[in-house]
Amino acid sequence: MLRLQHRSYRTERSYVSWIRRFLAFIGDVPKSQIDQGHLKRYLTHLAADRRVASATQQQAFNALLYLYRLVLDVSVDGLRETIRSRRSGRLPVVLTPREVQSVLDGLSGQYLLMAELIYGAGLRLGCEISVSSRYC
Repeated sequence: MLRLQHRSYRTERSYVSWIRRFLAFIGDVPKSQIDQGHLKRYLTHLAADRRVASATQQQAFNALLYLYRLVLDVSVDGLRETIRSRRSGRLPVVLTPREVQSVLDGLSGQYLLMAELIYGAGLRLGCEISVSSRYC
């Protein structure tokens, strides 16, 4: 269904992962008996027991809502009763233009070119630069 709607591969992977975790959480419940109560309990579990971040719980919610509404064709109402994760009060760490220039001034050659390209293309927003990660 995700591919038919031209969703990204990363969205597909994420949604499938959340659906697998949800099915593991509910255990041996027959697929025909899965209802929105299971969804509420799982979302509450994520917030109360696992203490996931608000964005993480929202991602799980979106994946499971997609499953219920578009795949299983089941109406989901009354999700207001679930415990929601609190949004973090932390602000992202962002360098000032002066700090960025200071970092760039300390680089030369190919490293300067790579840093300027990464910064100029905005790749810093969605990627962590590390030796171990091949893809962002």
